[in-house]
Amino acid sequence: MRRQETSIQDIARAAGVSHTTVSRALRESPLISMGTRERIRRLAQDMGYTPNAIAQSLQTRRTSTIGLVVTSIDDPFLSDVVKGVEEVARVGGFSVILSATHNDPDQEMAIVETFHRRRVDGI
Repeated sequence: MRRQETSIQDIARAAGVSHTTVSRALRESPLISMGTRERIRRLAQDMGYTPNAIAQSLQTRRTSTIGLVVTSIDDPFLSDVVKGVEEVARVGGFSVILSATHNDPDQEMAIVETFHRRRVDGI
């Protein structure tokens, strides 16, 4: 059973402010005083808040995700390529979703379509 996650609305209720104020405070907006930002950040941490990446991506229209399509994960060369892509992506704040086609063109097209549906930022 999945535990209930803390939302921005939960933090807003506990802090006695609007959900907009909480959102702005967590994004370091200069519209919110330093004291309020710090109080809300502490409260969010105490309540176990973690940002919802799906909600953020709806607002920013970015997923910070790269889809990587390879023919096989068995090839040592491709293993090094994947490692390099992941290292560079991580530095840039991106995650990588890896999928192997196993030299099947139909599978490759299906993977690319799935990546498009998941709104990855690049393939």
